[in-house]
Amino acid sequence: MRTFIAVDIPEEIRSKIGSLHKELNIDGLKLVDPSLVHLTLKFLGDTPGTKIDEVCRVLDTIETGALDMRMQGMGVFPNLKNPRVVWIGFEGDSKLRRIVEFIEDELSAIGFSRERKKFTSHLTIARVKRAGKRERSLIADFVRDNANIDLGKILVDKIKLKKSVLTPRGPIYTDIFTKELKNLD
Repeated sequence: MRTFIAVDIPEEIRSKIGSLHKELNIDGLKLVDPSLVHLTLKFLGDTPGTKIDEVCRVLDTIETGALDMRMQGMGVFPNLKNPRVVWIGFEGDSKLRRIVEFIEDELSAIGFSRERKKFTSHLTIARVKRAGKRERSLIADFVRDNANIDLGKILVDKIKLKKSVLTPRGPIYTDIFTKELKNLD
């Protein structure tokens, strides 16, 4: 089964992303359905059923309280000249990066591959499918105009293992396991 570890995004943020989509109506872009937007911590890919319990045990050993983060900034991967992904960034994610490092360490110990790229907390809001010079210019202008966008704070209080089923209408995500991040008073 195809799985990943993620943080869900609050409805009020999803609504703001939906509003951004109205402005980001550029040919060649595939907008990510706001109801599907999430913060991916680690993509596991095809995961044997025998490994699911082990992944859940790893997540259950995370010992940290809930995290406050601010959704701020817009950018593209890999660069403005050749955009492939339009994203919203996060400020105050150092604790989250430590959680991701912990997850990487623990999962590599049970046979999962480490990520080759350094973790960058972001929400993908659109993917560039095909874009000529004009469309790339429009995307670059939109990203520059929104480079300092601030969508507000979110509380990260749950980390989830999710199953992803790809369909012609888009992916269907199902929660498999939820780790609650309780405040450690």
